[in-house]
Amino acid sequence: EVAGAARASHYRPMPHTTPRLLMPTVGRAREIEQLSAMLADPRQRLITIVGPGGAGKSHLATAIANRQEEHFRDGAAIVALAGLQAADGIAAAVAHALHLPLDANIPVDTQVRDYLTARQMLLVLDNFEHLLDGTPLVQEWLHAAGALKVLATSRVRLNIAGEQLLPLGGLPCADDSRQAGRAPAGDAQLSDAMLLFIETAQRLRPDWPADAVDLAHVQRICRLLDGMPLAILLAASWIQSLRPAEIAAELEAGMEILRSADPALPERHRSIETVFEHSWRLLSAGEQQVFAQLAVFHGGFTREAAAAVTGATLAQLHALTGTFFINRNAAGRFTLHELLRQFAAHKRSEHTSEPRAVQTAHATYYLDHAAARTHDLVGVRQAEVLRELEADAENLRSAWQWAAAHGRRDLLLRSADAAGRFYTLSGRYHEGERIFRFTADRMAPAPGEVEDTLLLARLLRWHGHFCRHLGLIDAAGQSLQRGLAISGAPEHAGALQREYAVLRAEQGMLEGNHGDAQTYLAEAAELLRASGDDWDLAHTLWQWGSFAVNERLGNAAGHALLQESLQIFQRLGDRLSACTLMAEIGFLAALRGDHARGGALAQQALHSADELDN
Repeated sequence: EVAGAARASHYRPMPHTTPRLLMPTVGRAREIEQLSAMLADPRQRLITIVGPGGAGKSHLATAIANRQEEHFRDGAAIVALAGLQAADGIAAAVAHALHLPLDANIPVDTQVRDYLTARQMLLVLDNFEHLLDGTPLVQEWLHAAGALKVLATSRVRLNIAGEQLLPLGGLPCADDSRQAGRAPAGDAQLSDAMLLFIETAQRLRPDWPADAVDLAHVQRICRLLDGMPLAILLAASWIQSLRPAEIAAELEAGMEILRSADPALPERHRSIETVFEHSWRLLSAGEQQVFAQLAVFHGGFTREAAAAVTGATLAQLHALTGTFFINRNAAGRFTLHELLRQFAAHKRSEHTSEPRAVQTAHATYYLDHAAARTHDLVGVRQAEVLRELEADAENLRSAWQWAAAHGRRDLLLRSADAAGRFYTLSGRYHEGERIFRFTADRMAPAPGEVEDTLLLARLLRWHGHFCRHLGLIDAAGQSLQRGLAISGAPEHAGALQREYAVLRAEQGMLEGNHGDAQTYLAEAAELLRASGDDWDLAHTLWQWGSFAVNERLGNAAGHALLQESLQIFQRLGDRLSACTLMAEIGFLAALRGDHARGGALAQQALHSADELDN
């Protein structure tokens, strides 16, 4: 220690200065403020900016070092570690950054430690993720040098005692962003992500006008890239050759466009795939396999879903979260950046011998998951189940489309009513129309296969249902006619007869054929009463009652049908349907001049709606 102190005293104290940034820092005001506060706190000795490749960790660290070096007696130094192959080169890299004259007879790490012991400075260790074997050296320097502060950037945490993390993600890119305080042509505010694209593009092409049409596509680009700074820089580099609309279209087709020859970018940052490959090599073989399979998810997933579909363990999910390949949000769901999902899909095709197996597992999990909630969707757990399915709406759609494209009619038949109910109750009529049309168009029942015929009839019934709600009268009629053509044979009993009756009733209502509509609504109601399918019965009574009242076919009978429907919904616990129907009954009461009852029902409906929202 005495010898070390003596050596340290011989080093001439010289404030270190950091290299200045070539490009401005856009949109990191909050993070700069947080880092400044951390560096001012004497308890914070080691701070690590952690985040995925391309998040702008190095840029942010350089920006904060530029701002903070004057607050340290001996300045700040930035040590570039990306080019090192092993941790034993860290000390030499630090010595080089410090311009430290070395004695060939003394170990370099000892000389660096002795130098730092007497210094009050900020040491930035940039790109540490592949050198985790070197963390004991950093820990030793922090113990020896009480006035030293270390700011590291890494794709994973260093796991040193006392380490303070600053997670770094994408730039804000929502259209209601107010950070910039600037507006394009029009009323929309520019988000930080959009500002980065615009400033980069105008540096390359100063005459680019950035009009309102272009800005709308810039916003689309930033959303597609989830605000990832490097990806935005690479996308903007195409502005000399492509319009923003063309760049967005290329991005929707894949991430191949995200590469650049710009010499201002480090070579490792000239392709987003190169950035991801570097992170990929940090994973174990098991973690690589799980991550590649996670590409099957859309819109996030739960721990239970990951285990069921990919076999992922908690330890593997934890490791992938630690390397920022996946993130866990406040609701406890795991998410993948869309670019990383595309990268994972590419890796799955390379490394998985049976890519169809994970797709099958995904479709089975989500469609059976939905099917198991068919009755809960209209029961006392309705609000909870709707929130659950809303969170996985993208997975449900993806699973359904895969099952339809690959002939998994068993999965489709089990989950058709759950899907139809979910899209109805959540108001997703357009999406419901699309997926049922997509599936029905691919169906060709085998002769004599009752289940195939039942599935197609059910698909066409739901498609007609959504078309009718959307006012697509011709399309609804076509689906109903097609359904009638296949489901009217006398040998098809039970559920198929119910489909037949409902289809005929809906066709009668569409065509204004009052007699047929009433006849088939009555038949459908009778069949549904016999089958015990109370939710479909309630909806049929609702249709029948509304039709009777609106067409003046018997007000008293129509109101009685509506009241019975409401009572069934309330008994089942379907508060959403009950609330909507209650408002309709109240409106009809007011039209009849019964304003007191109409007002009371409207108030009840509003109260129920408020409870559902909460």
